[in-house]
Amino acid sequence: VLLLFGLVWCWGGQPAAGKLGAVVLFLIFMVPLPFVWQQPVGELLQHIVSVTSDAAISMCGLSVHREGYILHLPGHVLEVAQGCSGIRQITVFLGISTFLGLVGGNKVHCAVMLIFSIPIAVVANTLRITMTGLITWYLGPAWAQGVLHDVEGLITVLIGLTLLWWLSRWCPDC
Repeated sequence: VLLLFGLVWCWGGQPAAGKLGAVVLFLIFMVPLPFVWQQPVGELLQHIVSVTSDAAISMCGLSVHREGYILHLPGHVLEVAQGCSGIRQITVFLGISTFLGLVGGNKVHCAVMLIFSIPIAVVANTLRITMTGLITWYLGPAWAQGVLHDVEGLITVLIGLTLLWWLSRWCPDC
């Protein structure tokens, strides 16, 4: 990505780097996070999603006890795996927020989109774990696995994307 940016700079000078620089640097989202960063960030997000899911399931009237990343429902156990922490959604949402911010053409708009992409991903994953807990309790653990679990993930990603789009429309001039 940096090499490509350098080539753009060499090819067209500062005017080309100014016009195409953001587009080229946007490619940074295709580079995976280093494991040294991914592990602690994933664990922090796992903790946050576990705590918020515990509170959300309790607000739905179910008895839940949390031990670390494990949620104990009466007769059932849910684990908030690192895949459900939201780290992948945050990466996608940061990329989409950057795109929407760049399209908006306003640096403050871009910053607002970037800042809110992280809590939106946490909310979406909390919703996913809460739905999984409710489905496990009311329909049984077999319903919360396999295809339905994948569909939950897709639904929560779509909810997160809808929230990002709404934020982009709500705050066009911020």
